[in-house]
Amino acid sequence: MVPIGDEQNSSLGTVLFVDDEESILKSIQRSFFLADFEVITALGAKQALKILETETIDIVVSDFRMPEIDGLQFLKLVKNQYPGISRVILSGFVEHAAVLRSLTSGVTTTYFAKPWEDKVLDARIKHILKIRRLLRSQKLLDLVNRIDNLPTLPSLYQEFMDAIEKEKPINQIAEIIKKNTSVATKVLQVANSAFYGLKETTSIDFAMVYIGLNPLKDIVLTLTLTNEMNWSHEQIEQLQAIFHHSNLVNRYIPKFYHLIPDAQKFKPFPAVGLTHDIGKIILLQYFPKRYHSILTAQKETPGLSFHDAELELGFAENTHAEIGAYFLDWWNLPEVIMEVALFHHCPHQATEHYRPLLETACYTDNLINYLNQISETEEPDLIPFPMPGVSKNQIKSVVDEIRSELVVEVSLF
Repeated sequence: MVPIGDEQNSSLGTVLFVDDEESILKSIQRSFFLADFEVITALGAKQALKILETETIDIVVSDFRMPEIDGLQFLKLVKNQYPGISRVILSGFVEHAAVLRSLTSGVTTTYFAKPWEDKVLDARIKHILKIRRLLRSQKLLDLVNRIDNLPTLPSLYQEFMDAIEKEKPINQIAEIIKKNTSVATKVLQVANSAFYGLKETTSIDFAMVYIGLNPLKDIVLTLTLTNEMNWSHEQIEQLQAIFHHSNLVNRYIPKFYHLIPDAQKFKPFPAVGLTHDIGKIILLQYFPKRYHSILTAQKETPGLSFHDAELELGFAENTHAEIGAYFLDWWNLPEVIMEVALFHHCPHQATEHYRPLLETACYTDNLINYLNQISETEEPDLIPFPMPGVSKNQIKSVVDEIRSELVVEVSLF
């Protein structure tokens, strides 16, 4: 991973602020007069849409409460017409539920709470702009451009997410999954696996309720995405390994995270572990020789991680982390999901807002890899937790639980 430090160019990009109050827009212009990014303001959604027709914009920051076209309606239009623009909503606590739905559905990529501190908002905007620049590095774009047909979000997944956004009943959402027999069968396989604990259920509705809609979103994403790709027998074995590892990481990120004193609520994004290694799936499908060379390097150097093997082979700037983040960003998935994919090997580069989550994701990922490498009878060294306030006894309790599940397989393919 290349540090996202200061760039030599004076402007990191252009940010469009949208509000229906002129006094707030003037205050924003004053606050960010000397910022490292260019600021453009629009009085309401209609004026903003006209600006977007003629200006190159990197980020749109919109107030939630606006007349005629509110912030979420406006950002939905931006998503549909200009999907490459990052979309940020400014909201108060009263809009919290609506904002969370917009995040999980991809209408907005992140949000800032009102009232905000100028320094905090400045730092977050610069971080987003620097990530955008990182995901457009020449090495990464050269690799992506070698893919003849770029993987897009499958229509079934988009229909599934649209139904969730509209808060349709479970039975109607289940009918969407049932449209694809292969995906429906695999959802049942996951639910009935020892990993999730159901026993021989044949009901998609019940499986969805049991697994939970948030984890199911990323399970359906993985299933529909991989279902549209062609896989050899050898690749399917690697897919199983990726999915099993991702499930374990996803299962134990919140358990470790909840050990952190005064940690922010984890509930809105409980499934970030399922997509953290999606770049490996892209590599396995489109660059199998490179994927095999990384595995070979790992075998030749016991204890070498997949990511470190990538760096040793000269794949800096286009490792599985950047590749996964590129597509998660392109698919308009929430910022936090993209950041976990991008920074799970270097959490110190994540935005401060997500850093405890990224520290936990990195720790969980490394710990599970380590536990996979030692024998069942070997006493593991307890890797110190990166955040203060977590005891060895707490870590040991979770480690014992992980070891009991390492051998539990989740069959998908």
